[in-house]
Amino acid sequence: MSVLAAEPLKMRQLIERSNKVFMDLAYISRVPEGTWQNWAKGKHTPRIKPYQLPGIVKALGCTQEEFFEACREIDDALNK
Repeated sequence: MSVLAAEPLKMRQLIERSNKVFMDLAYISRVPEGTWQNWAKGKHTPRIKPYQLPGIVKALGCTQEEFFEACREIDDALNK
């Protein structure tokens, strides 16, 4: 049984706001599609390499701070 974040709203909202499907997010960011799906479900806290950050925020159309806030929300929910 996997532990899921109760409501990873911020990450889900960023993904929905981008108006992109997971395949597009993966292509733009060079982060695997399955990873995006796990982030949206709150299954894993995003662990990224510094060189991935520009592509991720470009894909989402958000700021770095918005992305990090969404990551913290997932991390907090998983570590309750």
